[in-house]
Amino acid sequence: MSKFACRTKAEVRKRTEPKSYKTEAGKKARNKVYVEMKQLAKDFKTGKDKYGKTVFKNIKDLRYNNMELFESIYKKYTGKEMDPDMHPTLLSDVKKFKRGLELFDLTLSKPEGYIGAALKLPRTMLSKIPELKEFDKEITIQTGHFKDYNRETSRMVNDFITTFKDLGLSLGEKTITIKSLDSAGVNTLRKVQSEYSSLQKKIALERDFIVRGELIKKLNENRSKMQRFYEEGSGRAFKYMDEVLQGGDPYTIKGLNNTQKQQLVKIKKAYQSIREQSATELVRGLEKVKQMAKDKNIIWVDGVIEKINGLIKGIELQKLVDDAGNMIDVKDLRKLGGLTSLGFAKDSMSDKQYIRKDNYGNRQVAFSKHYMSQYTLGLLKTINNPDYGLLKSVENNQLSVDKRLMSEINQWDGIIKEAQGRSPLRNPIYDLDPYFFLKSYTHDVGMFNYRVHVKSSFKKAADGIINDHLNPAKELNNRDVIVAAESHLKLLEDVYQSISSIDPGNAKDPFFNNMMRALQSVTYFRLMGGNVRSAARNATQRLYEYTQFGFAGWREARNFYKSDANATANSEMVNRALKKYGYQWFNNKDLKSNAFESFKGRNETVSDASRGALTDSYMNNKILFVNKNGELSVKDADRIDAVIARKTSDLATRFGGMHRVVEDWNRAGTFRTAFALAYKNIFSGNRDWIARQMLKKERASIKKEKGQDYVITYKDLQAKYGTESKVENAIQSWTENKAGRIAYNSVLDLHFEYANWAKARAIRVKGDESGVIQLAKMGLGQFAHYRFNMFNLMQKWLRESGRSIMAGDLRSEEALRPLRFGILQAVLWSGSIATGINAHKLASNDVIQTGEAMWTWMSSKREELLEGEISEETAEKLDKVTFGKGGYTFLGPNIDYVLSAYELFARMNLDAEHDIRNEFIFDESQRLLEQDVKIDENQENYDFWHKINSQVARTRAYTFPQYSGGASLLDAAQLELGFYLDKDQREWRRWGMEKLGLRKSKLKNPYKKKRKSSNKSVLDALDLL
Repeated sequence: MSKFACRTKAEVRKRTEPKSYKTEAGKKARNKVYVEMKQLAKDFKTGKDKYGKTVFKNIKDLRYNNMELFESIYKKYTGKEMDPDMHPTLLSDVKKFKRGLELFDLTLSKPEGYIGAALKLPRTMLSKIPELKEFDKEITIQTGHFKDYNRETSRMVNDFITTFKDLGLSLGEKTITIKSLDSAGVNTLRKVQSEYSSLQKKIALERDFIVRGELIKKLNENRSKMQRFYEEGSGRAFKYMDEVLQGGDPYTIKGLNNTQKQQLVKIKKAYQSIREQSATELVRGLEKVKQMAKDKNIIWVDGVIEKINGLIKGIELQKLVDDAGNMIDVKDLRKLGGLTSLGFAKDSMSDKQYIRKDNYGNRQVAFSKHYMSQYTLGLLKTINNPDYGLLKSVENNQLSVDKRLMSEINQWDGIIKEAQGRSPLRNPIYDLDPYFFLKSYTHDVGMFNYRVHVKSSFKKAADGIINDHLNPAKELNNRDVIVAAESHLKLLEDVYQSISSIDPGNAKDPFFNNMMRALQSVTYFRLMGGNVRSAARNATQRLYEYTQFGFAGWREARNFYKSDANATANSEMVNRALKKYGYQWFNNKDLKSNAFESFKGRNETVSDASRGALTDSYMNNKILFVNKNGELSVKDADRIDAVIARKTSDLATRFGGMHRVVEDWNRAGTFRTAFALAYKNIFSGNRDWIARQMLKKERASIKKEKGQDYVITYKDLQAKYGTESKVENAIQSWTENKAGRIAYNSVLDLHFEYANWAKARAIRVKGDESGVIQLAKMGLGQFAHYRFNMFNLMQKWLRESGRSIMAGDLRSEEALRPLRFGILQAVLWSGSIATGINAHKLASNDVIQTGEAMWTWMSSKREELLEGEISEETAEKLDKVTFGKGGYTFLGPNIDYVLSAYELFARMNLDAEHDIRNEFIFDESQRLLEQDVKIDENQENYDFWHKINSQVARTRAYTFPQYSGGASLLDAAQLELGFYLDKDQREWRRWGMEKLGLRKSKLKNPYKKKRKSSNKSVLDALDLL
């Protein structure tokens, strides 16, 4: 987390030398700092200390002894900038820095062990060396961009389809859907689609009138075949939509009322937005391919990409537009800058072929007709061809363009030119199923851009480790650092492969993959679906903002948006940043409508909203999946296991609405807090330091002009931007971007990254593993990722605090965080006892809770080993902390099902060798019956319904019976949220009130309130069932 995301007082303290430094002794201390830093720099560079002893040997052997790394380690371990104008260096900073250099040197010769590699989080391990850290930074950015693109385009497609359905219904027609197809039917459909694409190309290029006529005849027959796969209906709705997207004015269509015309306008605008977003995304990916080729000195790629950009320009925008053309105001384009890569002038927008003024003088961009985006998909297939495509050629370092690739690209000239006219060529898939077409269009473009950027980041990191560090270490035959460097490469490849296998559509074993998704979804629905208490507990995650930023930091952030002189501008600024990083909830809508959309699952990814309990799947509705080339395709057969997986996933997602709302609130809230603190601290920084940060890219040219010893100052910013106001505007814009990046990282630090690649290897499901292993990892680790992250965060707080205290810096933010955490836990615990409301239980820490359960279980085993049995008190405590599962509670939420299945198969296999260790599993219920154990009726009811859904179980077994038996709404709410004190807390509360001379509390546990009536209500309910 950035050093600038802290309260103002802490930042001011870092910028100010202690008063003692003004004394004579202080001057000596300052001089000592100078001498030690100078010596450290020399030791770092040469690998020898002032006595000639070898130091930092691994750093030197791996050639990490450069100034960039020296400065990076200083920033990481001191929490300061290595710039005296901004942050003066103190003796405590020197101690932290020296320790940081020693730890980094050790890291370079110490590969992760088997257990560490399996259990540690990838983001933690990636932070160890610069190349891996940069890779983590880049893929985090690209993953966020990919999620944001999918979220935005999905919203646009849903708006398009929803409006189209509304139009169809208003016309008294039904909506078209694909019929249920068997495997033979799907194969036929694929064949028809393939034949259609082939005929379409041939007609576009054919000049012989007779041959062309035969091809058109075949095309019509093909369309008749396609029609048989679709139901009739919505004919007029499709006709009107077609006319509007061809460029017709909705208000000139006869027979429609005003509402229906407005629906057509909305459809038109939604499609324009989809095309503009996706065209920009595609070009972004192509620019990255161009950069990869440039790095490899493959000179032919620039010309090919320039031609492809021209084709995209011709596909998405047309040259000749009549008065009824399909146009959009330039001012309404959301990402106008992205179109500059297609050849538009950035400022004047003077490309007259594509941009013109309407009758009112407004500049407009003209989009092409005839659903031209279908050709973008075809062009993307050419680019992605696994044998000779553009990306494959660049990867293979081909020094000349493949003739097949160039031939296909040249063919597209004729196809697009033909399609731009008023040709009868049409796309029946789009005509009959716009949902499939639009999802395919947006998905394939987004996946191409994402994979290209991730591949580029991986190549850059791998090349850096191999060429700059591993090969030099091999020359020196330093075995330890060679092994460590190879382990870093293995980690890099492992994470890259996890990202590349983003969709489970190509699973090695589809059956196990579907069963895994089904089990995951059922478990989530059972434990968290619609669960009020679980969602409320999730909301308490924001309490850790107090640990990270302190109460003063939280209050400063709140005032930044409420009472600051520029509060309105500050709110607008953070809203821009929220939208940029995908945390903007509302998209210019009110809170109520945003909460509703979040309940429908339109705003947050499944993995984030469920804290990793559900895996993001980019598989879509109907029978779609992502093939190995990253393209959306039609599935072979809608098998029963696929249907189960899809239905259960949909069920879990729908009942995760409350968690999505809470997770949105958590992440957006932390983002706003961190943004405010970072912006204030950076913008108030030394202007010379800001100038050096802003002009980093120009530093080499400036020093070349003014001398290597020249120090960049604020005057250089003035020389670049001119007037004072322009300079300040540039600083504000730079600070906003910097603060947004810091805030985004702060969200990941406190609320974690739930993408599959960010999970520990022990619980990360990989597509190339057997189905059994994938199922085991998912079943045992479904809810473990949050616990892993929480443990990692707490360990980081302790580690940083320890280093700061050992250096003598007791007032730093790092030193204070564990103290704040302890205060938070103490306030929650004591406050619960004082008020009689168990907030400590709701805001319980998962790591502490797991640690307590582990300690109790191990103590019980020790007691059993030494005394032969467990005491009643220990057994009761163990049952409480492990929820009645004992040691099996550490094996995940699905262990009950695993044990039950094992028990069943073990008992059925009569010929198998008898194992006495299995007996306790099967005989538990019989033992209870023999002992005539009296089971609480409420608990029995709860246990029955808990197998289906925990919220339903709690409501039916306790909340509803108690409320109907006379309990108040407040009692019911307390019960639902788990606010009643446990046995130990009640004893502490009773003891405290006695010591204070107060009356004993009359508060009673509602579980026992009107017990007879309660039990009768439960029995009546079961009879009705």
